[in-house]
Amino acid sequence: MLEVDGFFGLVVLGFWIWALYDVITSDEAVVRYLPKMIWLLLVIFLFDVGALLWLLIGRPRYAPRWAGTPAAPRGASEDEREVEARRARYAELDAELDRRLEEKQRRLEEDLPPSNGE
Repeated sequence: MLEVDGFFGLVVLGFWIWALYDVITSDEAVVRYLPKMIWLLLVIFLFDVGALLWLLIGRPRYAPRWAGTPAAPRGASEDEREVEARRARYAELDAELDRRLEEKQRRLEEDLPPSNGE
């Protein structure tokens, strides 16, 4: 019986380590229900219960891990579609800011008097 308990303990420890790693590497924008830091504290202090809660309710259904991740697959949940729409909007705003900055720089350069070397 002691061998089964020891094996079960190793399985629970492995599950906890996986949950801890998964919380740390998950994108904060797609973590569900609570802020990522709260999930991290729950997993650390509640050990197996916190890890199980993370798996069941906190873990993102679709969790991109690197830049350039393709859009969420068809049938994605409403939360996932909202995150993808938000990212697309941020990309549009970033492009608009770049365009405005270049335009402002061009206007500033046109307003400057020629330097002595010209």
